[in-house]
Amino acid sequence: MRAGVPRACRHPRGHAIDRRPVRRRDGGLRLRRQRSGFHLRGINFGRDCREPDLVADLRNVVDGDPSPDGRGTLEILRGIEVGHVFALGTRYSKDMGASYLDATGEAKPIEMGCYGIGVTRVVAAAIEQNHDTRGIVWPEAMAPFAVAIAPVGYDRNETVREVADRLHDELEAAGVEVLLDDRGERRASCSRTSNWSASRTA
Repeated sequence: MRAGVPRACRHPRGHAIDRRPVRRRDGGLRLRRQRSGFHLRGINFGRDCREPDLVADLRNVVDGDPSPDGRGTLEILRGIEVGHVFALGTRYSKDMGASYLDATGEAKPIEMGCYGIGVTRVVAAAIEQNHDTRGIVWPEAMAPFAVAIAPVGYDRNETVREVADRLHDELEAAGVEVLLDDRGERRASCSRTSNWSASRTA
């Protein structure tokens, strides 16, 4: 074994490795030493490292590949991570001395875990699945209001104001979550993508 070959190469573990670098015998491989910023060039399997225990054709899966369980084929779809769960085991409970007594009265460290939910990712995922050419179509469970009334000229036209108020009151009496935008501000358009923050004033 040549001097300067990394420890991981002198005492290799049996890893599966892609067939392409194993076939190279031109000294074109590089290895990272166990010192930050140091690398070795000109490495060959068989000469500088023993051959790996398993050599395979490794690649990314594609649509139609057999599933790992052999029960069908794979289909690639887009996804978004909205939450995650980590099993922490007893890594932190041992350090903190957090324990419980089992049925025999023996103290044992608590098995810990944690989870996280990305609020903004939940919103992004909902929008990806609920929209049309005009913008966001909020799911009922997430919509700030079931109905938003945006009358034009509410502050200038008595008829518009009376109709809008009556419609608001009827919907509210029927148990519908409704917003009446009575700000009187001029706006070019109103759509379901608006960030409603106004509330009906008395």
